[in-house]
Amino acid sequence: MTLAEAARRRNETRRNRTGQVPRGAASAKAPLFGWPLLLGILGVAILLAVSLLTGVYDVFGGDGGAQMFQITRIPRTIALVLAGAAMAMCGLVMQLLTQNRFVEPTTTGTTEWAGLGLMLTVIIYPDASIVARMVGAIIAAFIGTIVFFVFLRRVSLKSSLIVPIVGIMLGAVVGAVSTFIAVQTDMLQSLGIWFAGSFTSI
Repeated sequence: MTLAEAARRRNETRRNRTGQVPRGAASAKAPLFGWPLLLGILGVAILLAVSLLTGVYDVFGGDGGAQMFQITRIPRTIALVLAGAAMAMCGLVMQLLTQNRFVEPTTTGTTEWAGLGLMLTVIIYPDASIVARMVGAIIAAFIGTIVFFVFLRRVSLKSSLIVPIVGIMLGAVVGAVSTFIAVQTDMLQSLGIWFAGSFTSI
């Protein structure tokens, strides 16, 4: 067995055991613009076209269909794509920082912190604009991410599964606090809509 084969087997064993990506494995990755990426882009483009042409209101036969298409469906679809891309980039950055493939915004409590920040912004300033609500959610999500990393520094990471478990537990606590505040302020329905990822206001 050559040294290269031994190193490759050692990297595969470490990846299977811990879920972490070895440092030397970057050179063995597939090209950036390969067939999987191109097929993924094509699939997303097809889904975007279908979503733009599908809805309760007939944009071709109804009155003002073209205006409805330009004002509502195109901005909403663009917002959905940007939100999905932002979530993917956040997950990638978190995985690089923690060297753990199980880490993403939904397993670190980031989404729960964002919902809490959005709700507190609406409670404190009911007439806040969409931009102000977004800023409140972003600030709360940033604070929640910092809290998550502080917890990681104080926890013994004997397994890669400990990292997402810590995030899920933290998110559950924050979600419980958000639910309690929402019940007290009669905003439980709004909180459910926010966590469901509704884009109806766009």
